[in-house]
Amino acid sequence: MMKPSLFLTLVAVFFMATIKGLAKPQIDKEVDPITKLTLRNPQNGGSGVLWTNIPCSADSDLAGLVTPIFFENGEVTISIPLKRSVCIQFAGNQLFPKSKIILCPGDHLILTADNSSGKWSFGATGDNASGNLYLLDSTLFAGYRWLNEYLTILRTGKGKAELIDQVDSMLDMELESFLSMEKQGDISDAFLSAVKAEMQQMVLYAAGLAVRNIEEANRLRQKAKELYFYYLERYSPLAEMYKGSEMSLRNAGTATLRGHKNLAGGKRIDIGLWDGSKEFFHEYCYLPDDVQIRLFISKIQLLHFVVGAITTPQYVEKVALLGKVVGSSRYLELLRSFIDLNDPSGKNYSRGLFFYDHKFDKLEEVGKEVGENLPEVIKRFFPDKWVLVDVWATWCSPCKKEFGYNKQLHAFLEEKGIAMLYCSVDEPENSDNWRNNLSAFDLTGYHYYITSKAEKELLKIPDFRMLIPRYLLFDNKGKLVHANLPRPSSEKALYEEIEKLMQGN
Repeated sequence: MMKPSLFLTLVAVFFMATIKGLAKPQIDKEVDPITKLTLRNPQNGGSGVLWTNIPCSADSDLAGLVTPIFFENGEVTISIPLKRSVCIQFAGNQLFPKSKIILCPGDHLILTADNSSGKWSFGATGDNASGNLYLLDSTLFAGYRWLNEYLTILRTGKGKAELIDQVDSMLDMELESFLSMEKQGDISDAFLSAVKAEMQQMVLYAAGLAVRNIEEANRLRQKAKELYFYYLERYSPLAEMYKGSEMSLRNAGTATLRGHKNLAGGKRIDIGLWDGSKEFFHEYCYLPDDVQIRLFISKIQLLHFVVGAITTPQYVEKVALLGKVVGSSRYLELLRSFIDLNDPSGKNYSRGLFFYDHKFDKLEEVGKEVGENLPEVIKRFFPDKWVLVDVWATWCSPCKKEFGYNKQLHAFLEEKGIAMLYCSVDEPENSDNWRNNLSAFDLTGYHYYITSKAEKELLKIPDFRMLIPRYLLFDNKGKLVHANLPRPSSEKALYEEIEKLMQGN
């Protein structure tokens, strides 16, 4: 596998134009003022890759988390030519958390993050700083929040008109803080409009999820469907005003997969991208070709770099297909640049036990092909030790969120003499991404790359479920004493439960 230091060096060469504020060849030269964003984590001061959905064109076309940016000494500055406002999403790493912000053309914004205490805190200076600080400190753009509030309104049993009024009132209430900031001159009109657009797409997203989540009588489900199609027409994700919305592309894809082929006029536009894909992806052919292209890019990036469901050779084939179909694209060179960077070395980590040292970015093999029996691995490699097992995967956002509490957790475990074992259930083909995540999240310690192939073996463990993140505790005799401990973010609840188990053993 290519070493992370070389990985960063190569990608940094490709993105040097963007990071240093120079225009890349595929970006139009006649654009609005350059937007600059600086992210800082001075308390950490480290380096790492942060994936984001920064657009590759001044027209603010977003295509999922396809752009890596690189911290050096705890800081990175990005220059972006924009013609319209965009909602930027960060996947999250040890330097900056998973979050969303709004960038407007010409803004110069500096965001500071600090997780040295184990909890994220933020600072912001520059254009629209107050609005973005509010977004970082809140869960305004979190999908679960909108779904929960939407379901609460839907289940009141009122008529369609009354339900719509209640949803509108919910939107107005969420906008109040931003209206106040705009009145005081703390945020621009463009920022306020972008927030409103993203919130409207969050309503559409919640309406779509509600149809799938409702298990009650058919009448309520039918009402949910009726409202969903109402909001799909009212807040069409293909409308020009939502071009910079992070949620709009996802909503467009979801709508077509649910058979709503009238979103783009009901005309099938097969440009040849979905041949050989799962059958339901063929519904994307009812979307405009430019939207199909962005969805295709988003899917192959997600399936390769995050989930690990397609291998590097398969990724190369998909990128070649895109080039064949579209001839040229503002995203094509970006995607091609990742091929060499992620070409696997042939190293197979499957079922191996390793120790990772973040200080030297070194992964040392402790046991090769140790099998898929987690309890036996515990007994063999951790004799006479209590062991806390963190079952996780690189595609699991909640898993990565818990890594933010590692500092306190490791201090507690060291005090109690408990060993820590990270157990990855990634796909075997996702080895490179798994290795890079150890570096990105500073996961110093023991790692067991058991892979998803061990699901049947893991399910033999009493009370174990393949719902992650999951935390297991083994005693000093290798016996499982708890199969579902509280998460590290619960702090006191987790520590007290472990202490109680140790005292009672």
